[in-house]
Amino acid sequence: MKHPIAVSVLHFMVSKLSYSINGLRISAAALARQMGIAPRTAQNTIRVLRDCKFIQVMKSGNVNVYIINSGCGTRKMSE
Repeated sequence: MKHPIAVSVLHFMVSKLSYSINGLRISAAALARQMGIAPRTAQNTIRVLRDCKFIQVMKSGNVNVYIINSGCGTRKMSE
């Protein structure tokens, strides 16, 4: 696995998922605090997940909304 932290962040996002929007509303800094990783690591991991099409990133004010793409459990994170 090329991005093990990304897998952990994706699992965290799924565990905190708001099923009404199929996503999670959280800042990258808050995500980093809750995951126990550096803020820059959180930003890089979010970029990996977005580029691999596991999530979509939208804005709600100054907070990001991370939409979990359907069927993401069947994709490989090998890029």
